[in-house]
Amino acid sequence: MKSLMIIICLLPLLLLADDLADKENIPGFLAEQSILMLEGNEPVLLQINAGEFTQQTTWLLKEELLKREFTITEDLHDESEILKIEYQFERNIRKVKKFIFTGKQYTVIHRFSIQTTDASGKINDFRTVEYVTTDSEAEKVMNWYDPIMVTTVIGGLIYLIYYGNN
Repeated sequence: MKSLMIIICLLPLLLLADDLADKENIPGFLAEQSILMLEGNEPVLLQINAGEFTQQTTWLLKEELLKREFTITEDLHDESEILKIEYQFERNIRKVKKFIFTGKQYTVIHRFSIQTTDASGKINDFRTVEYVTTDSEAEKVMNWYDPIMVTTVIGGLIYLIYYGNN
């Protein structure tokens, strides 16, 4: 019985940790998808605009490119390949109905467009990748009639307890 209560109490913490881990996986996911698009061993010029994930994605991407013996360049050369990443996000709100309250659950869609071009501007590959995260905390909103309903239920229980024993 104690182990069941511990599991029930720790479940919200596990769900919160899962949501945080989801968001932390985005730079690694983005780096993997980007490396799959590169061809050959030409020098690579990185142009990354991934919002809050830019620094970590750049670091992971450089590390993986160097492991695979790619040359990373800071200047555009005739034989270099450009890896460009753009970021957009969209926030969706969904109403969640509980017993008395209604809440809002936020879903964030992280959309990345990954493009490789050669030095002349010819697009070699273009891909759009989406990563969906959810906000674990639903915003609780009370409607105008919720306090009246709660007061009625509590008053009814008090009435039953007081007059039910006589």
